[in-house]
Amino acid sequence: ALGAPCVGTRTGRCPGGADRFAARDALVAALREAAEAASASGVVLALEPHVGHMGVTWESVLSLLTTVDSDALRVSFDAGHYFALGLDDRVALRQLSAYVVHDHLRDYRRRQRPLADLQLDPANLEAVALGEGDFDFAQHLEDLDAWGFDGVCSAALFVPDVRAALKHSADHVRPLLERIE
Repeated sequence: ALGAPCVGTRTGRCPGGADRFAARDALVAALREAAEAASASGVVLALEPHVGHMGVTWESVLSLLTTVDSDALRVSFDAGHYFALGLDDRVALRQLSAYVVHDHLRDYRRRQRPLADLQLDPANLEAVALGEGDFDFAQHLEDLDAWGFDGVCSAALFVPDVRAALKHSADHVRPLLERIE
């Protein structure tokens, strides 16, 4: 009704004590139902791989996408999740690129390299304005451009001074976008 081309969603965590296979089957059924409703409404569901959720790795998300098999279920990619876990965000983007309709831009300053155990230690990371952390935005934007991404990018800023972070982020990203135009 609002004319939004896509709506973001996540898989959620596996319920405590639940059988992971049964939980995945229930998730697939729910995603199929949601994708059918989205398709009937002319909306795309953008599934965001998220730290601590059932869909966190590109492999788990790709498996869900191919199992549900609906054009109405796509990906809201956030390289920051992979980067924060110490996983290869470039491989994840390459593997999910055919499904990405939205891209979050997020940056972290690493205090030490997190272990790739699919859990975060908040003491290891600090969310910062784009360009103030350790994420390689130039490479990420070049990768998006290389495969012809034409979806929406948005900044995800979880910082105390959002106005200052937004200005700094825009100042950092603008020249990077000009390089790929």
